[in-house]
Amino acid sequence: MKTLPLAALLLLTTSACADLGGSYRLITDGYRFNYEGVTSERNESGAVATGVRRVEVDHRFGQVKIEAAGPGEATGWRWTAKVWADEPALAEMVLDEVALNVREDGRTMAFELQLPEIFKDDLRGLRSTLTLLVDSAAEVDVVNAHGNARVAGVAGAVDFEVRHGDSEFAALAGRLEGVQAHGELFADGIQGAKLETSHGRVTIRNAGPLEVKSSHGDATYDGIRGGLVIEQRHGDVEIHDGPEVHGESAHAHWRAMDIEGLVLDSSHGDVHARLLAGSARVDSQHGDVTIERAGVASDLSSDDHIRCGHGNVKLDLRRNGYADIDVNHGGVTIYHAMGSGAAINAKASHGDVRSDLPNLGSMEPGQPGAKIRTSHGDIRCVASGEQ
Repeated sequence: MKTLPLAALLLLTTSACADLGGSYRLITDGYRFNYEGVTSERNESGAVATGVRRVEVDHRFGQVKIEAAGPGEATGWRWTAKVWADEPALAEMVLDEVALNVREDGRTMAFELQLPEIFKDDLRGLRSTLTLLVDSAAEVDVVNAHGNARVAGVAGAVDFEVRHGDSEFAALAGRLEGVQAHGELFADGIQGAKLETSHGRVTIRNAGPLEVKSSHGDATYDGIRGGLVIEQRHGDVEIHDGPEVHGESAHAHWRAMDIEGLVLDSSHGDVHARLLAGSARVDSQHGDVTIERAGVASDLSSDDHIRCGHGNVKLDLRRNGYADIDVNHGGVTIYHAMGSGAAINAKASHGDVRSDLPNLGSMEPGQPGAKIRTSHGDIRCVASGEQ
């Protein structure tokens, strides 16, 4: 995937609003924009040859939209550039220096936005909009900044890098991989993805296997199939209707409902899983852990392992399930099915143990029940009807 030059990336990622004489709103890549003055606009368009199977876009200061052409619809591109300057004649001269370079090399077509250098101090604002209709089998590689990007309907692989703008991906049949920074990411109907995001919300629905590394933004996943691996920093996670989830997080609360299983290493955040069909393996440093199975078939087996440094643990124990729970500072509450024949092996170093299950010194291999240890906290085991 193409990337911006290092110097440009450093400037783009440190773009800021500044008060220089009370007027400038955007300072980036050596340009100072306040979007004041007179404007001048130019429109261009062209065809995308039928043999093109790869589209590359390097674009800044505007919006990019790439979609698959429908049946009987011609492929092509359309570009609009708008500039701001102090005087009409100056705006025209500046606009003449803004260009969209279009290159075609066999099966590849490339679009690159060229910004003016000689009128750099005269440019008061720039907005560029690029729209492409491409063959549905095309691959896409898009780099964009300071504007939104959308890719939809293509079957080829999609690589992207979007900074300071939102990104949207829909109905993609191929692999999706890329970086999103300082903007929201939304995806619906994708086959699978490997993503890295920061400083923006992530929402992904109806997707294949996902591997997501995200920081400084909440994330929502709904209807994921085939695997979900999440690394989350400084943002909450919400999951609905998913596979077994593997996660690692810091400063993040987790809420999951109707998933196959959960394997999670968490620091500083609560973990709450409802309608958990499989097993839970959770290591939490600071935060409560709650595993609910009400409404899920109780005759299935499960093998839960929970470690908690500072926080309380609540768990629904399956009729044929086993749980191994170790808590340092916090209490443990186990809800079990009546008549399950389960037992516990429980010990509270500085706390009380109250249980209507037999508390055995040891448990036989394969015996349903729970092994529970707390250093500073009570242990309570009750029939599920007494919650």
